[in-house]
Amino acid sequence: MALIAAACAGAALGGCDLHGSLLTGAAPQAPVSAHPGGLGATAGPTSTLRSTPPPGVGTGAAGLPGTYTGSLTVTGPSTVTLTQTTGTTTGTTTGTTGTTTGTTGTTTGTTGTATGTTQTTGTTTTPVLPGANRPTIALGDENTPEQFVLGDLYRVALTDQGFSVSISQNIGTSPIAQQAMAQGTLDLYPAYLNQWDTEVAKQDGVFSSRQAALDAGESYADAHGMQLLNPSPGSDTYGLAVTSQYARANRLHSLADLALLPTPFVLGAPLEFSVSGGGLAAVETAYAFKPGSVQSINVGSQYGDLAAGTIQVGFVQTTDWELARPELATRQFTLLADPKHILGFGNVVPVTTKAVLAAEGLDFAATIDHVTALLSTKMLRELNAAVELDGENPQDVATTFLALNGIIPPGDGS
Repeated sequence: MALIAAACAGAALGGCDLHGSLLTGAAPQAPVSAHPGGLGATAGPTSTLRSTPPPGVGTGAAGLPGTYTGSLTVTGPSTVTLTQTTGTTTGTTTGTTGTTTGTTGTTTGTTGTATGTTQTTGTTTTPVLPGANRPTIALGDENTPEQFVLGDLYRVALTDQGFSVSISQNIGTSPIAQQAMAQGTLDLYPAYLNQWDTEVAKQDGVFSSRQAALDAGESYADAHGMQLLNPSPGSDTYGLAVTSQYARANRLHSLADLALLPTPFVLGAPLEFSVSGGGLAAVETAYAFKPGSVQSINVGSQYGDLAAGTIQVGFVQTTDWELARPELATRQFTLLADPKHILGFGNVVPVTTKAVLAAEGLDFAATIDHVTALLSTKMLRELNAAVELDGENPQDVATTFLALNGIIPPGDGS
């Protein structure tokens, strides 16, 4: 049966009609009754064969040359001998008792090409993502545009790795966040290193380096079952800025240069910075300058006040979008450097607990660290500009940023 099927598959010239020649494509011939000696055959009276003998090809013991197709039925004890030279002999021999003997012959056929559709049925293995079957992560962020973007950055990146994440915005102050972590209702949130050190670890001193500040924060976290993940390269702290024109005119580069100004200047700042022990007073002491006056301003109005000249030095956040795109702000501005780090290190540090790390696995922290490593000060400004200036949704900003940096495939994120 297998040989017949193969012949049918390749017989483009002659078809698969068992009443005709598979080799020559000849038309069917009239039936020829088998007889003793035909094809060298000895058979009972019920035996029949159909033949299309081409002239002069093949011989039997006493009979018909050619190519034979059909069936041979043997009803009694018989010996059937088939001798084949060139051609094709196909058929079926059935009987109760019989012996078939043959010599070695050559089968010549036609080689063709079969065109069709091949369907493979199998099992496709889908990779298991690192976060699959892990506990749901309760992620929180504070009520600022920058925090909204940070929360979505971590949420989208973790979700892409198979983690289940629920997010709560405006989780409140650091003490409230710590209480939620202790109760197990908050698993992860993006803090800032100086905020963590002063508000949580109660380390109010000035640190000479980021590493020193991080060591102090990690020491407290470790003692309380928490973990600070890797800090960002960028820093969001308080700062003081001037217009670029004012900076050029007075050769201002750092806070120390304010002590060299020939005329008194007006400094604008919100009340909380003006009266805070770690704010304006600490900066004045460290850099030995004294403003001519301090004007209370609302956060957000300082750049307009600087451009208008009502103040010469203004309170800012180092990741304000106006410092990223000065050409789109009211004027160009220059952030004065804080080489003594009096205003601290505001690097983003995601906070979690040791219990969450154990439950979520190594890829949980690795995914977060991968995102955090991209957050330079310049990039934080650009992300803020996308939300505050361009009016984009923080989730869309986060998704685009992650896709552009290869954290998630394009089109992912929800």
